[in-house]
Amino acid sequence: MNNLAELLCATAVILFALEGAWSLPKSRNPSASYLSSLETQEDQNSIEPLNKMCLTRDDCSASSCCTVGMMRYSIPTCLPMGQLGDSCIPENSPRNFTLSYPNGEKLSTIDSFSLLCPCAPGLHCDENINSCIERDSAEGN
Repeated sequence: MNNLAELLCATAVILFALEGAWSLPKSRNPSASYLSSLETQEDQNSIEPLNKMCLTRDDCSASSCCTVGMMRYSIPTCLPMGQLGDSCIPENSPRNFTLSYPNGEKLSTIDSFSLLCPCAPGLHCDENINSCIERDSAEGN
């Protein structure tokens, strides 16, 4: 997805579809249940699925990061690193989030990004156009 509007629309559709049907594990330690489901998923398929749930950057592949959307009841997901021309958020640093859900469950993320991943290696987020550009282009300004 090359622009922020498409990403926001896709996130809204996913959250709308999941809001009534999705719930967190009913255990004392939802993180443990979630992590064990990740291990099973990785064993079954070596290709990372689009919008895979995550709690840390280690849950995502090297070419993606863990992001938290801005929607109510957002589900942390792995998204691809920004490519040349992709929308980006300047100075979007990793943060820890604590997310609360209507059923009382909470999830804590570590080193997650708000809304979008940073630009891929060799690229830089240009603060004037909010797009990933080649690092040499950014230094030439």
